[in-house]
Amino acid sequence: MHAMADQPVPATTSPPATTPAPTTTPPPASAGNPLREPQHHPAPTTPRSENFLTRIADWLTPQRLRHYPLALLVGTILIYAVSLARSTNWIEPAGSVIGRDFLAFFMAGDLVNHHQTTRLYNFADQENYQQQFVGPANPNWVGIHPFLNPPHYAALMAPLARVGYGPALLLWTTLALAACAAAASIWRTWLQPGEITLVILLTICSPPAFQALAGGQNTFFSLLIITGFCAALLAGRDTLAGLILALLAYKFQLTLLPLAVLLCKRRWRAIAGLTVGGILTLAFTAATLGTGVIFDYIHFAPRLGELLGLAGFDIHKQHSWTGACQLLVGDWLPAAGPRLFAAVPVLAALIMLARIWRGPWERTSPRFSLQLCALIIATLLTSPYLFHYDMLLIVPALILWWRVARTPAYRPNTPAIQTIIAAGFIWLALSSALAPLTHIQLSPLLMTILLLLLMRMSQPANTCAVQPAIARAPAAG
Repeated sequence: MHAMADQPVPATTSPPATTPAPTTTPPPASAGNPLREPQHHPAPTTPRSENFLTRIADWLTPQRLRHYPLALLVGTILIYAVSLARSTNWIEPAGSVIGRDFLAFFMAGDLVNHHQTTRLYNFADQENYQQQFVGPANPNWVGIHPFLNPPHYAALMAPLARVGYGPALLLWTTLALAACAAAASIWRTWLQPGEITLVILLTICSPPAFQALAGGQNTFFSLLIITGFCAALLAGRDTLAGLILALLAYKFQLTLLPLAVLLCKRRWRAIAGLTVGGILTLAFTAATLGTGVIFDYIHFAPRLGELLGLAGFDIHKQHSWTGACQLLVGDWLPAAGPRLFAAVPVLAALIMLARIWRGPWERTSPRFSLQLCALIIATLLTSPYLFHYDMLLIVPALILWWRVARTPAYRPNTPAIQTIIAAGFIWLALSSALAPLTHIQLSPLLMTILLLLLMRMSQPANTCAVQPAIARAPAAG
């Protein structure tokens, strides 16, 4: 220490004098002083409901979306294969004819071939025909698969009926799968590369798809028509869209709401195409069957609503609001009660659809895909009757939603919609067993929630930032 003190110190320039920084007396802790102790600002929290939906969406990985539906399909096919192996003369062990609903189509075509069109819309004649058809193989068979479609559909089935029931059913199934493949070729233009494989797998594995095939139904043809209608509108080919929609005349209840939207939006070319298609359908019917059967169907059509209240009718397989309300309150309300009960949710669905379709017609906007999606869902919801296999028609609506769901403005709603879709898939697999026991049909409720979310997504605040999101429109054939 002393040695260091004796050493000479080199001359240096004195640093300038510095003014000490003023000190601030911190306020007491009770005043909420931020300097008293480090502040820990909590991260923004996400509502529990959103966390729950996000976890469900994260759980729905592509691997699970492949494996679980495929396992369901394989199990269903194995069970049905056992049933077919135990069948004789096209009669299942339970006594029903293989193809079920196709029996009504075959019957209609056969009546046309034998010039007995006056029997087409008489339930007693239909039951008598089917009893004679099934009776030799199953004398205890009782029931009816009613023919409900317009007469031109019977004329179209006449060529198939000429080859016999078994070959006709096999050919019908082949045509149905071809229609599904044609619809998938359009879906491919709506999706990104690689997505179509999963979409086709989920479609084929869905319970309505198997029910449509096993029941010999026309659902795959309806699926192609609805897909083609949407594709033509997206491509700006309104006249073609109207002509395609006219092909759905065999299920005319599904054309009413699209027609109303086209009228409200003044899409006169589409209306013209639909009108021309309707005229051609009537001309074909008159030329092949005569005009009398047209008037028979006009008198018969208003009675279709009575089917929901008939004893033995599988009301638990109805998935629109009308059928759901019939299932829920039909046992303790008068005949008109369930329809009045259903009027409230049906009106709510129409109001939501009107809000979604407000504004200009902009087919290149992502919002237009959401509008078409909502139109399909609302059509299913408001249909006077919607069978379990008809739920397959929601597939193009979900693809149209997914077409724009990847854009940032729509991502906040994606987990909720994915959860609703997964719940709907599971319910469709279980509803045939649970709905008769609970008298509750969840499908219309789930579709209403979907419509509500679509209304939220389609608001202008959500769409203004994503106008360029869809760069390519589908090719309409």
